[in-house]
Amino acid sequence: MNRYEQIISACGFSEEMERYLIGCKHNDYEMIEIILGAPLTLTEKRKLLELLNTQDSEEYDDVTECIREFDDALAALEQKKGEIFTLSSVGMMMTYWTKTSLLRSRSCLFRRLRNTSKS
Repeated sequence: MNRYEQIISACGFSEEMERYLIGCKHNDYEMIEIILGAPLTLTEKRKLLELLNTQDSEEYDDVTECIREFDDALAALEQKKGEIFTLSSVGMMMTYWTKTSLLRSRSCLFRRLRNTSKS
């Protein structure tokens, strides 16, 4: 089993979806989309991003940046004594993802959460 298959198997998708995704050819950017869309906690998604990130990958720097964004988001969401987090609204725009816009758009939510948690 290669690392893409390991990641897809760990995402918690239905058997049919898992078989379909394993049958497709993916690159690291598509794998990031799969991981981020999986019904997993942020911590579990971060672990899968680590599994995805290999030194010999062409997208190593971008995946590393995505992991850093996860670390920032997890740090921002770490609840301090007496704090309560609420999420009022989140909107997504459907658009064509380029290699760099994917990471920027995903990290936008994290930055908003980080900024609102400081206030």
